[in-house]
Amino acid sequence: MNYGGISQDEMEVTIRLARKDRQARVCSTWPEWSRRLERLYDSPERVTTRNGKVTAAAWTVPLQRVSLRRGPRMLTETQRQEAAARLRRAQERPAVLSSAV
Repeated sequence: MNYGGISQDEMEVTIRLARKDRQARVCSTWPEWSRRLERLYDSPERVTTRNGKVTAAAWTVPLQRVSLRRGPRMLTETQRQEAAARLRRAQERPAVLSSAV
C-alpha cells in the first residue's frame, strides 16, 4: 500500500483495548508504523485515502497479540557514575569459591 499524504503533526498510532470482546483496535496515520502493522497483522480492515495515498489504516487484532513493555531505565549522570563505581567495587572483590565436600 502507498501510505502517506499526512503532515508529521498529524501522525499517530492509537490502540484501544476492548475488555468485553478481548480485541485491540489499532488505528495508524503514521506511515512507518502502518507498514510495520501491515507486516504484523496483514492488510488493514479499513483504510482512508487522500490523493491516492492511504492516510489512515485500521486493524482489529486479538488482545493477546498486543504487549506493552517498559523502555530502558533513564539514569542521571550522577546515578550512572554511582552505578559504575558500584560495579567496579563488585568486580574488584575476590570471588568466593564454594568447596564441594
